[in-house]
Amino acid sequence: MSREIPRTQRRPLECSLEALPRGQSEQAISDANCEHGYRVRAIARVLGGHYSTVSRRLKAQEARTRPD
Repeated sequence: MSREIPRTQRRPLECSLEALPRGQSEQAISDANCEHGYRVRAIARVLGGHYSTVSRRLKAQEARTRPD
């Protein structure tokens, strides 16, 4: 997929980040980031945390779902 096409045009946002309750599971955060295209900073802002915390949770989810 070309990086020249804006993220919102490649994969339109389908869900509202405000629907994510605080302390949401790694899977929900991963879905918001990977499937719906929200950036880590936007997810962190809605959840009331730091973007590095959200990033670590995404990496943890990826490690659990990656086939060995």
